[in-house]
Amino acid sequence: MASLLFYQNPIPLDKEKHKNLKLKKLDNLNFAAKCNSVPVAGFEFFQTSRSHPVMFVKNADGDFIPVALLSLRSEGHDLGDRWQDVYVPSFVRRYPFVLEDKQGVVMIDGEAPQLQEEEGDALFSDAGEPSETLSSIIQFLDSVDKGYRATQDYVKALKEKDLLQPCKGTIKFTDTTLKLDHMFLVEEKA
Repeated sequence: MASLLFYQNPIPLDKEKHKNLKLKKLDNLNFAAKCNSVPVAGFEFFQTSRSHPVMFVKNADGDFIPVALLSLRSEGHDLGDRWQDVYVPSFVRRYPFVLEDKQGVVMIDGEAPQLQEEEGDALFSDAGEPSETLSSIIQFLDSVDKGYRATQDYVKALKEKDLLQPCKGTIKFTDTTLKLDHMFLVEEKA
């Protein structure tokens, strides 16, 4: 999974190096401006589908990944920086934090403007322990990680039962035609 899609400088969160780090909540999602789709977990399918089509794409290893289709453009979307009145997948909401796949280490984007020492909610207490803010973030990351792992099992079962079929849709614009055959859907009749 493209777990570090938005991260410019992913580094482990360290209670010594980052003891003064704070999270300033921003409602700006411009870090995802160049994406036309983002991975979604199974627990989000219903909510996501109310705002974005949920489809499946193949990664380089030939594994299927469910994604929220944000745009038909090859790069970017028209949701702006605030994504008002649409569902924001957990893949986007977790930024600038993420759990490292193998060890479960909390990683941060060292370039994220939300992380600073001047203002915001402290990530660590004066004693160097995770603050309430960081504890809530870790709990969220853990639940999202578990959701993605369960989704991988679900998608693996779909693949084994040959239930994912290429989309046969074609969209015609005034100046171009777009085939959706690189995306897959669950074959309902099967």
